[in-house]
Amino acid sequence: MVKQSGNQQQKPGPNRHLHARVGYLRRAAAYLTQAHPVAARSNGSLENPEASSSRNGSAAKGMEELMKVCTGPGQFLIAQARSVSRKAQIRLSPDAKRSMCKKCDAVLIPGQTSEEILENLSKGRSKPWANVLVIRCLVCGTSKRYPVGSKRQLRKSERETNTKSITNGKSKRAQQSIKFKSGLQSEELFTKLRGLTLFPPRFNGRPASSDLLSSCIVEPTTEI
Repeated sequence: MVKQSGNQQQKPGPNRHLHARVGYLRRAAAYLTQAHPVAARSNGSLENPEASSSRNGSAAKGMEELMKVCTGPGQFLIAQARSVSRKAQIRLSPDAKRSMCKKCDAVLIPGQTSEEILENLSKGRSKPWANVLVIRCLVCGTSKRYPVGSKRQLRKSERETNTKSITNGKSKRAQQSIKFKSGLQSEELFTKLRGLTLFPPRFNGRPASSDLLSSCIVEPTTEI
């Protein structure tokens, strides 16, 4: 196996160009949303599902096309980034997911297109682990809730590795205890046999024969 030199760079991961494309689309969408904040806020009146459901099929299709055209450029780029990540099966980071609205694909910028509220519905707010961060989109009104302070559940792969390490540790300790017990039993048997050989049993004041001695050695639990 050939050793790599220190100056040699590591090979990039798979789908590096797709990751770069998704990152570029997100940055461009954030820039365009900050450049045109009024247009991004005015799209909330267009995205009304009740208006499209009240009309017939052709009018609804025309309304959907008009909505697609009238949405801001930031929302269009976020939709493109989301489609690229889904087709390439790229896992987005939690921060990236929280920066975009799942319903209207708007870039969530605090104070411009979204508002953040910290809620605690416990009695008297006595439970700090009940804090919930609520992010509300000002374009479509969708709210997303994220727990704050609570421990996130581990992934399945991490849980499997933890359980394997625990079971391996238990099995090793069990093997060590079995070896320790077997060692004690062998030592006790050795001391018993040694006592029988040094001080052979006597029956009625006479030394025992070889047959009796062998029976005593093989079965040390028998009464002598």
